[in-house]
Amino acid sequence: MEKYGLSGYLAQDGVWYPCGYQEHCDKAVELVKIYQLNDHDYNNIAMSVEFIKFGTAPWADKEGSSICHVFIDCSRNPTEAQIEWLRKNIVRATDKQRREVELTFSAFYQLSL
Repeated sequence: MEKYGLSGYLAQDGVWYPCGYQEHCDKAVELVKIYQLNDHDYNNIAMSVEFIKFGTAPWADKEGSSICHVFIDCSRNPTEAQIEWLRKNIVRATDKQRREVELTFSAFYQLSL
């Protein structure tokens, strides 16, 4: 069975930081160090302007489930590096994650992937 779903953080510089189910807190702690962030609250990092956060459950299929999500701070535009990464890698997302990204990009940024 092929695995679908993105789980991790996409940084402004287009670098993908994957993490497993329920491992976002640990990854956020790493990102604080890597990017020298002032905030140590992983919930804030998940919703910060620097990152796009993806989450999925290990049992998700191509369609996805209610747990599959994408958090994008719509108060700023995604970087070119993030857009490029998404264009190349959105096929790895669940259908639910892909729809969330496409709807957000269309509604807030007037961009399509």
